[in-house]
Amino acid sequence: MFQVLIVIGWLLLGLMMAFIATVLILNLCLIELKKEKYTDGDRWKFVSWLTNWAVPLLTFSKTEVDGLEKLDHDHLETGVIYANHYSIFDIFALLKAVKRQHAYIAKKEIGKIFLLNRGMRLMKCGFLDRDDPRAAVKTISEAIQTVKLGILMVIFPEGTRKIHAPLGSFKAGSFKVAVKAKASIVPVTIYNSHLVGKRWPRPTTVQIKVHDPIPYDVYKEMDTPEIAEMVEKIVKQELL
Repeated sequence: MFQVLIVIGWLLLGLMMAFIATVLILNLCLIELKKEKYTDGDRWKFVSWLTNWAVPLLTFSKTEVDGLEKLDHDHLETGVIYANHYSIFDIFALLKAVKRQHAYIAKKEIGKIFLLNRGMRLMKCGFLDRDDPRAAVKTISEAIQTVKLGILMVIFPEGTRKIHAPLGSFKAGSFKVAVKAKASIVPVTIYNSHLVGKRWPRPTTVQIKVHDPIPYDVYKEMDTPEIAEMVEKIVKQELL
């Protein structure tokens, strides 16, 4: 029995050392990517590659997408994705599913998570501080410029969510990004992402539905509360 305990101890120590080594290597890679010799596309490809193998391995989840072709450059020149929000796994699921370069506007607390914050900044993500109006305006302005470059922006218009809470109302202010960028709005419905942590280590399938994009010409005469109500109805009808 004592020998078995020793073997188990060495195995646990080996796993711990491997984990620490992996974290350090990833951190060094993300620091290296900040150098000017790398383009935004290079940085995105690395983060996308990392997510594609790491997320299924760590979360025992897979992602299924309906309508992914609607995000192709051939169908969508500039766009902002507006999706319902269950948990942080929404970001991981979308990162794995959406193959086109995209970024996120996330709450400032996400910007404090080690490694995740570094990777998201490399992807031109913004971290929104609702308690600092000046900083929030800057984040929104940077997001608008990112969308104009042809990079998709993902926004969760409900804001902060509790896992077991019902779908919240979409905040009208979040739609200023699409309006100012004159970009198409892409409603997206996410299912089951809140079950990933709850069911772990049992496998979970996260499903994503990409709805038809709403061109700027369709909503340009509407005010943001009207836009929010329209998009919320599209996303909600699938969840109901």
